[in-house]
Amino acid sequence: YFTEQIARNRHKIAKVATSLADDGSGGTTLREAIQEANTTGGADTIVFQSGLSGTITLTGGQLAIDDDVTITGPGSGSLTVDADGASRAFLLYLYLGSFEVNISGLTITGGAPPNNGAGIYGHNVELSLDDVVLDDGRQVLRDGAPTLVDEAEVRAKAAEQARRLFERL
Repeated sequence: YFTEQIARNRHKIAKVATSLADDGSGGTTLREAIQEANTTGGADTIVFQSGLSGTITLTGGQLAIDDDVTITGPGSGSLTVDADGASRAFLLYLYLGSFEVNISGLTITGGAPPNNGAGIYGHNVELSLDDVVLDDGRQVLRDGAPTLVDEAEVRAKAAEQARRLFERL
């Protein structure tokens, strides 16, 4: 409760995920938190219960997001979302309009073959990844076109952004 109240003060919050399950057992799952975020207007934030670590194995298919949301995990070395080879992990899709998704502090693995979007498939979405490890091919599809997430390119862009920030100081 206290963690949720702190998060509410900073951002509107959909839920605090408290369970590594994907089937609705054992507390609030990431899937349930995403579904709630999709049904509420405006940007939502999903955080994880303090100390929660391990692997969320997706048993109900991909996690579908169609509204502005920030998912803040405890760190890419602490929490993994595993599609278990059955589907992609995340589907970020809105037919008309656009939206923003920010994901941080997770490892995403086990996505289906690259022609299915592997870890993440996005359409009409502004996607931001921070401290996210895309394992098993590291491929992201954006608007149907494959985009290989290149660690060197990400580091170069981060260094450029830092340089610009320091120039303004």
